[in-house]
Amino acid sequence: MTTLIVLAAGLATRYGGAKQLEPVGPAGETLFDYAVYDAWRAGCQAVVFVIRDELHDVFDATVRPRWHTRLDTRLAVQRIADAPARFRAGRSKPWGTAQALLAAAPAVDGDVLVCNADDFYGDGAYAALFAALRREADTQFVAGYRLAATLSRHGGVS
Repeated sequence: MTTLIVLAAGLATRYGGAKQLEPVGPAGETLFDYAVYDAWRAGCQAVVFVIRDELHDVFDATVRPRWHTRLDTRLAVQRIADAPARFRAGRSKPWGTAQALLAAAPAVDGDVLVCNADDFYGDGAYAALFAALRREADTQFVAGYRLAATLSRHGGVS
């Protein structure tokens, strides 16, 4: 089984709210809705949303129902308290991607694709990764983009 892990626990402090839940599509779709759809069409059978505790109720009530008829849909909660004690001292925020993937690990069986909830990758990225997985089992792949193709015509980002 191939699982898409959606990293959606970010605090979005500069944005000022849960940007991973911000609607961007004509019917209120989020950026990760496009990712889940593209991964599902490429062959993904499951999705694990890595979230923080405060987002659990909204994901359970609104996000999971959108996808559970197409994919095995699970939630994994990333908590600072789950990090080893030596890493928690003086820390108030989770440790980022590595800790998020450790939080998702118990919910995964098989190959995984990982995406950020607030990034758009396009269906070609998922199709290419699935094609590579079919050609070469037990191999790791990373999708990359030319920098010039990722910059907005509307101004820079930090």
